[in-house]
Formats: sequence, C-alpha cells, structure tokens
Amino acid sequence: MRASTLFGLATALFLGVIAVAVIRVSGVLNGEKAPPMEKVDPVMVLVAKTNIFEGTTAMITDVVVRKATPIEAERIKQNPEVYMPPSVDAADLRIAARNIGAGELIKKDHFLEQSIPEGVTGRLAPGMRSVNVVVPRDRAAGGLIRVGEYVDVTLTTTICSDPKCTTSRNATAPLAMNLKVIVKRDSLWTMMAPIPEDKPVSFILEANAYRAALIEFAKTRGTLALVPSGPAKKDRGGLASAREEELKANAFLNGEASVSDFDLQQIFRLPAPQTPEPPVAIEHYKGINFVGTSTHDQKGNNGQGGSGYAFRPPGQVQSGALFAPPSQKTDEKDCPTCNKKS
Repeated sequence: MRASTLFGLATALFLGVIAVAVIRVSGVLNGEKAPPMEKVDPVMVLVAKTNIFEGTTAMITDVVVRKATPIEAERIKQNPEVYMPPSVDAADLRIAARNIGAGELIKKDHFLEQSIPEGVTGRLAPGMRSVNVVVPRDRAAGGLIRVGEYVDVTLTTTICSDPKCTTSRNATAPLAMNLKVIVKRDSLWTMMAPIPEDKPVSFILEANAYRAALIEFAKTRGTLALVPSGPAKKDRGGLASAREEELKANAFLNGEASVSDFDLQQIFRLPAPQTPEPPVAIEHYKGINFVGTSTHDQKGNNGQGGSGYAFRPPGQVQSGALFAPPSQKTDEKDCPTCNKKS
C-alpha cells in the first residue's frame, strides 16, 4: 500500500475514535439530553427620548431604555462606571448639566449631583420677602415668563368716588417694579412642560416687605398682571426714592405702618378726598324735657355720609362706569339713536 493511503486510513480511524468518545460523553446512547447552552442577556442602555436642555429637570417621560448596539455594549463593558444604570427612574428629577440630544446615550456626568433644589428662603436676597401671585396665562406674557426674569406687577381696579360708589372708573397702575421671579408652577424644579390653557400660572416673586404686603392687599382690590421687564437699574429713581422705599419697608416690619386704600390712592395719583363738613346736631325737646338729638349734613341729609375713595374688582361696579367691555349692550332707552339702521 502506498504511504498516502495508510495515512488516510489512520486519520479516519482517529476521527472515528474521537466521535465515539464525544457521543458517549454526551449521553446520547443512554437516552440523555445534551446540556443547554448558557443564555446571554442583552446589554440594556438608558438614552434620551427627547431633547433635554441644560438647567432643566428630566422626568421619566424624557428617557427610555433599549438594547445596546455592539459598539455601545463594548463601551459599557470597558467603562461601566461612566454610564447611567438602565432604568428610567435613574434620570427622574435630575437636573441636566448640559444639553442632551434625543437618542444620546446618557452618562452620569450629563446631570448635576443629585440633590434637592435650593428652597425659597435661599433664593431671596438679604432683607427681601417672597410673595405668591397666581394669574391667568394672558396676564403673564402667555405663561412664558421664566425663573430668573424680572417683572412689573400691575393692578387693574375700579375706583369709586366714594364708599357708596355713586360714580366709578377703571384704571391700571404699577404696584411694584422689577421684581425677580424665583419660583414658577409651585415647584422648585425647572420643568419643560406646556401650561394648560384653562389653568392659571403660579409665580413667587422677590420683593421688599412693603411691596410684598402691598401686592397681597391688592389681590382683594382688583386684577393683577405680570409684565416682563429688564433687570433693575441701580440708579432707578435715585437715592431719595431708594431711601423712601427702605423707610416704608422698615415701618411695615416694625409695626409702625400698615397697607390700606390710602397707599392705592397715592399709587393711582388720586387727589386727597375732601374733608366733609361737620354735621349739624339738633337737640329735640318736648316741653322742657330733652328727648334726643338728630344729626344732618349741611344739605339736610341724615348722617354724615362717607368720605374718601373705594377700590373694587372690575365688573362688580356698573353704575357710573366710564369704560365698559365691548360685549356690553347699550340700553336703547338711554340712547334712542343706538342700534338703529341709518
């Protein structure tokens, strides 16, 4: 026989012996099943579902968990401590340290250190106070005012010429200027979420003690609105105005002054109300016996009547109003030529 033939037979015999050994070990001849192969779980990763912007707070709806690509799985295998764990809860209420694009693999350094945001007191400048204002969207620049911006607070009210409101008019005036917004939506976190059209927006503003009390008082006298403004200028109003503002705040804090309609009279530039003339007192006698006293004003009316102005929310007073909403109908009896075709 040739050498090549012998080599082929020897090789075939060797492979046959190996095959028999493998079959015996596997237990196939004895009716046994081969052990199952070990299952390898896929690598999961946490990625941004939408764009997350620097300084805003991420929520569980902003991220998603999915299978890692082979390249991503290799990166995580090499540096597992760099990446966020594959759980949407891991990113909930975390503040972004930089912009994160949609679909981007989220790392731990994408967020600031986990902590509760600074409270209201910590956001106030020394000596300042907080005041909460809740207004509809159309009276707060469509609800687009952000934390850190500055606003003017205005009051729209109905001014009555006397407490009985025999005549009245509507007017608007600023209550406080350049107040900083320190909280929005009643939340210490900054959320990227739309504001419902039928819901008001809540803001917490920074003001001195007097202006904060004035805004609180004005809530019962009319309608408030927030108008965005630029940062406060240090020289606004001069030193005299700043000194007067400081005196008002100190007087309020020390219990030496309070906020009343008199403050609104000054803000709306109303002339000082006339002091009523002293009443006329008439003593009544029956015979020689005194039976009582009656008082009349100079015109003969009973009582002295009220003096000063009254402030009421718009819409509560109709008598004598100089301005009315466009939808208000005109009474044909008061205006014979109105609503008539020419």
